[in-house]
Amino acid sequence: MNKILSQDEINQLLNSYKSQRVGDGTVEDLREIQPYDFKHPERISKDMMRSMRTIHEGLARAMGTHLSSTMRQMVEVNLLSMDQVTYAEYTMSLPELSCLFVLTTEKGGGSVIAELSPQFVLYMVDRLLGGTGEVLMEPREITIIEQNVISRFVNQLVGTLNEAWGLIFPMEFVRESYESNPQFVQIAPASETVAVVFFEIRVRAHTFPMNICLPYFVLEPALPYLTQGRRLSMERRTDREVQLSIAHKVLCGEMELRAVLGRTQLCLEDFLRLQVGDVLTLPAKEQEEVELEVGDKVKFLGRPGRVGKRRGFRITRPVEHLEDPIYNEF
Repeated sequence: MNKILSQDEINQLLNSYKSQRVGDGTVEDLREIQPYDFKHPERISKDMMRSMRTIHEGLARAMGTHLSSTMRQMVEVNLLSMDQVTYAEYTMSLPELSCLFVLTTEKGGGSVIAELSPQFVLYMVDRLLGGTGEVLMEPREITIIEQNVISRFVNQLVGTLNEAWGLIFPMEFVRESYESNPQFVQIAPASETVAVVFFEIRVRAHTFPMNICLPYFVLEPALPYLTQGRRLSMERRTDREVQLSIAHKVLCGEMELRAVLGRTQLCLEDFLRLQVGDVLTLPAKEQEEVELEVGDKVKFLGRPGRVGKRRGFRITRPVEHLEDPIYNEF
């Protein structure tokens, strides 16, 4: 049998949602009302934006490490915020003199914009060419030569962006073009919703802005994966794929090879008396095989020579275990 609520119980239920205004007798809803702008609908949910924030936080960390090693000084890249605006609002917010790199997807799904501060680009060019790194107060247009100087950094940015998104969805961006005037870049309709990711690059006492603009139709194929989170994307990678990825990185790693023509020992007094034209006698014979070191270890024996106009080394045989100088020391 259903329980019949008393009047007091009914009033308690009503008061949990509404309160009676004594003055004019009207009822006021106390629940918080969120404003909604129908001209600028939020097509990307908050959960998706949180997943995108995680992706670009990883991008910021990787770019900070790369810039620090490239410029040989401490560089910090931080993710500031993310926002949804129309493409027209985004282009209007850009300065007249900008540094815009257009990236397109290999699948033809659209293009995105990576905007760098012209002052930061000129600062980087100065550092890469051996300068002290002076920041210009007034920006100027980037020349073709300066664009070529920073092309390696832009390619690294594109590669890191692909790696960050690859954990969720393969975007496969490639560098398409460069433009300095925002009015000449039209990657989306004016009313199209775009997600803008804002970064800051901190070098010493200087701070430079950077942002990435991603139109909604470019993100649309990846949106279902953003709601599922990063864990599902990692599960899609099989153990075999992980092994192949690690093997590829190991096999593509660089190693230094060094052919040792001979060794000798000198006392410090003789070394200080060396002059141009002096001859040092090496214990190795002329027809004796030369050692080839791989990572500071002798691995092969062979003979030096020339290949055309370049120096070369012909491997005759690998070093046997008993011939290894390290083994003979024990």
